Amino acid sequence: MTDRLTSIESIYKAVERTRMLDESQLAFTKAGNARIRLLAPAGSGKTNSLLQRCARIGQEAPNERFLFITFTRAAKNELNARLQRDSSLQHASANVRVTTLNAWGYRQVRQLVTHAQLVGNKNERRRAMNNALQPVWQQYPRLADALTGGNKLRVGDALFATMESLKSLGFRHDQVSESSVRRQIKWLKDAGMESQLDALLDPLQEVGLVTPNSLLHRRSFIGEMMDDIIPFWSEATEQLRAQGLITFEDQKYWPYLTMTTRGAKKLSGAARTHHVLVDEFQDINPLDLRLIRAIATQNDSTITLAGDDDQAIYEWRGASPEFILRPDEYLGGEFETFVLDTNYRSPANIVAMSQAMISNNTRRVPKSVRPHLDTEAEVEVLRYPSVSECIQRTTTLVAALLERDDIGSVALVSRKRSQIIPYQITFAGAEMGFYAAEDLNINLSKAFEDLKQMLFIRGSAASASPFGPSVVDMVLSLCDKVKKYPLSKSDRSALIAHMTKTRLRSMPDALVRFREYRGSLKGDNADARMTDAYATALESFVAARTVSDAVRTLSTDFQGLQQDYGKSDDDIFYTDPPFFYLAGLAESYDEDFAGFYRDISDAMDRLAQVQSEDSDDVDDEQLDARLHLMTALRAKGREFDAVIVLDANDEIWPIRHATTDRKREQERRLFYVATTRARKYLAFVLSDRLLDSALRPSPYLEELGLTVPD
Repeated sequence: MTDRLTSIESIYKAVERTRMLDESQLAFTKAGNARIRLLAPAGSGKTNSLLQRCARIGQEAPNERFLFITFTRAAKNELNARLQRDSSLQHASANVRVTTLNAWGYRQVRQLVTHAQLVGNKNERRRAMNNALQPVWQQYPRLADALTGGNKLRVGDALFATMESLKSLGFRHDQVSESSVRRQIKWLKDAGMESQLDALLDPLQEVGLVTPNSLLHRRSFIGEMMDDIIPFWSEATEQLRAQGLITFEDQKYWPYLTMTTRGAKKLSGAARTHHVLVDEFQDINPLDLRLIRAIATQNDSTITLAGDDDQAIYEWRGASPEFILRPDEYLGGEFETFVLDTNYRSPANIVAMSQAMISNNTRRVPKSVRPHLDTEAEVEVLRYPSVSECIQRTTTLVAALLERDDIGSVALVSRKRSQIIPYQITFAGAEMGFYAAEDLNINLSKAFEDLKQMLFIRGSAASASPFGPSVVDMVLSLCDKVKKYPLSKSDRSALIAHMTKTRLRSMPDALVRFREYRGSLKGDNADARMTDAYATALESFVAARTVSDAVRTLSTDFQGLQQDYGKSDDDIFYTDPPFFYLAGLAESYDEDFAGFYRDISDAMDRLAQVQSEDSDDVDDEQLDARLHLMTALRAKGREFDAVIVLDANDEIWPIRHATTDRKREQERRLFYVATTRARKYLAFVLSDRLLDSALRPSPYLEELGLTVPD
C-alpha cells in the first residue's frame, strides 16, 4: 500500500512539474520519435527539458536506462545534482547515467587494454615518444633524423599532437591507404572543416616536417603525409596500445573501433542502454560523432541531440556546426526537430537585439525566440579616443556597477586572452577583487615573468644598483630574447669573458663594450653582423623613453617574445602575446617604470593565489566573486547581472584573420554568446585608437541595432 501511495505521489509531482513547462518544452518532453534534435537557444531551459523528458519516459517505462552525455565535468556535476534534489525526477534518476564521452570511453578501455596507463601531460607524452615509440620512428629516416636532432623535443611534441588530431578528425589508423585518407579529407571538407585540416598541419609546419601551405596543393599534402607521417601514426598507435599506453583521444578512439568492428554484438538485457541523450551537440568533433553513433547503434537506442547551432563556437578545436545542422546525414535516420522558443534569462531588448544579429548568419536553423521577461536591460555603447582611456574609464564603470544594490555580478568578456591582461593589472593596482576565469593566465607564464624582468632592466638602466643584477647579467638577460631561442652555453661563456675584461659601471658602458664583440653569436660572427643586430635591439630598448615605447620595442625587436605556436605548448604567453594592449595601458604610466612594474607584480601575485574554476581545489568564494574576467569562449553557459564586452572594434569582433564567410559566421556566433550573458546591464566599450593604429567600431554593433556615439 505504501509503495502504491508513493507511486501515486510521484505521478502527481510529475504532473505538477509538467504544468510548469512551456508549450515548446512540453512538446519536446512528450515526443515519441526515436531520433530527436532539440535546438535550445540561450536561456531557454534546455537542461530542465532534457531531464523532464527522462522523467516522462521513466514514468512510462520504469526499467529503461538512459545514457546522458555531456562534455564537461561541471555540466555532469550539475546534472547529477539536479537529479538528486528534484523530487519530480527521483523515479527516473536511478536509471540515468550522466557522463562525459572520455569518462565513458575510459571505462571501456580498461576492459580492452590490460593495465592501461593514461599518457596525459607533456612529460608523459615525451617519454612515450622517446621510449615506447622509438622502435617505430627509427624505421623512418626523415623522422629519425628529426627526433634525434637539436630540435627533437619539439618534433616529438608536434608528432604526438598530430597523432591525436588525426584521431579526433575521424581518420583511422587501420585504414591508411591513400584512397582512405583522400576519402576522409573529402568528408571533412564537405563538413566545412577545411580550416581544421589546416590546423592539423600547423605543428608539423612549425618543425619543418611538412612544407608551408601544402594544403593549397592537395596532392603535395597527401604525398608528404603518406611518405612517413601516416604510416608512422598507424604503427605508433598499435605500439602504444600494445604497451598499455592510452591517450585522451584513445579513451574514445579504441571503444569506437571495437564497437564498429565486424562481429560486434548488439547489447541486450541489463547491459543495454535504451535512450542516449547528447548535450551541447554543436561542440562535438568527428570522433565524438562516430562514437555516439556507434553507441546508439550497438544499443539499438533512441537518440536525442540537444544544442544550439547559434552557439557553435568551438570550430577551432575540431567541432563543426554541420553535425547539428544535418544530423540525418551524419547519424542516419530521420530526426524530428523541436525548438525551445522562450528565453527565460535575458531581458526583452537583449533577446530582440541578439536575434536580429544572429539572423545574419546563413548556416543556421531560423528560429523565432520570444522573451519571457518584459523588462529591458540597460544597454550602452561607450566609445573612447584611446585604449588607455578606455581601460581607465571601464575601471571606473566597473567600480560604479559594484556599488549598485541591483548588480550582484559583473563580467568583463573579451575576444582574446591578451585583452584581459591590462584589466588584471589595473584592478590589482586599484585593489579591486576579481576572479580570472581563464585556466591558463598569461600573467603567470615564464615568458611574462621574463617580460616583467626586462621592464625592470629598462627601469634600472639609468643607474645600476650595487644590490641588483650586474649590468653584464642584464645585458645577457636581454640577449636571450633578441632571437627566437636563448644564447647557447658556449656563446654565453664567450660573451661573458668579453664583457668582464673591463669594469662596466652602467648600461651605456655595457652596450658600448657589447658592440666590440666579435666572438661566436648564433654561429659565425666574424663580420660583426650578428653583434650589430643584437646591439641595435638592446640599444633601442634601453633608449625607450616611456613604458609604452619600451613595450612596443619588445614587440618588434625581440623575437624571443613573439607569437610562436611551437612554444605555446609549454608557455601560453606565445599563443597571443599581449604587447599591444600592454602598450596601450602603459600610455597612462608615461615614464613611471617603477609604478608599472609594481602593478604588474601585484597582479601576478594575486593571480598566483587563484585556482582555475575547473580545478578540483577551487574555492567556492572565488567562484562567487562579484567581478569576473573571461573570454567569450569561457563565458558560454554562464550569466551575470552586468556584462561589459571589451574592445567592440572591427578586427577584434570579428577577429582580423576571419577572412571567409564561414569564419565570419563563427565570429558572429561568438559575439552572440557574449551578448546573451547579461541579465540587467550590457555595455560595449570600444576605442578609436590603439597606439598608432586607427580602429573602427565592430560591424556587429550595427547588426544589433545600436548607435555608436560620434
